Amino acid sequence: MKKIVIIGSKNPSKVSAVKKAFNTVFPEEDFEFESVSIDSGVSRQPLTEKETEKGAMNRIEACKEAFPK
Repeated sequence: MKKIVIIGSKNPSKVSAVKKAFNTVFPEEDFEFESVSIDSGVSRQPLTEKETEKGAMNRIEACKEAFPK
């Protein structure tokens, strides 16, 4: 059974990186990837590591809300 991975971005580079990471770390698993446009809640080009992390965490929470288990 495929496991669904929600990617909180439509950015092709981010989507590709997530797919590569999951397939590398879990080579025996079968995944279905779905990318969705989610607002990060930070500036378009974060200037600090803290802002980058906040944007990523915001996307995670928004994805959880949009796609509950």
